[in-house]
Amino acid sequence: MKRNLYLLALVSFLVTVSCCAPIMPSPRSEPQIDKLGELLLDVSTMPSGWRQDGIGGELDYEELPREAQEGSYIRFASSDSEVGVWHSVYVFRDRGAAARAFRRDRALGFYDAGRTTAWESPEWMKCQSPVADQYQCACADYSGGYPAETGQHCVFAGQYGRYISTFTIGLSSSRTILSYTELAEQIIQAIDARMESRTEL
Repeated sequence: MKRNLYLLALVSFLVTVSCCAPIMPSPRSEPQIDKLGELLLDVSTMPSGWRQDGIGGELDYEELPREAQEGSYIRFASSDSEVGVWHSVYVFRDRGAAARAFRRDRALGFYDAGRTTAWESPEWMKCQSPVADQYQCACADYSGGYPAETGQHCVFAGQYGRYISTFTIGLSSSRTILSYTELAEQIIQAIDARMESRTEL
């Protein structure tokens, strides 16, 4: 009899607890990272005769900047291989992490290796984006490789919410960026259009 009363009391207690306990909301999952390949440029953005140079694809973990969750890249080359374009996109946990990486790593593209002049933004270079949270661009001369080559790199980089997009135009010594300002503006507009279409920005 006592055992039955004990079981009845236990059941009543459990029912009371289950009814009165606050309902805890299920934890919200992190937004799924979209395929970064959809944000990369494609060959239709390039002038006639240009080609995709190599396969491109995802960046390895050790190639990612701090706090980046994922990164992808693609490369293009002119028909005579005298000009190349590299485009990379990185995604971060949130807008704050992307902003820190942008400031800390100088937009992930302004490297010192092989650089022979300071990074400078020529007055004639359009360095703005109506879509990006932050934007910067600059050019520098470089020398390196084997056999040794000289030329110029111009980097255009922007933070778009929790994404950072950066593209580099590499020119051989026989070319100057003045001949490719229209291409640079065309690429900036194409990147802005892709980034603006992302609702999570």
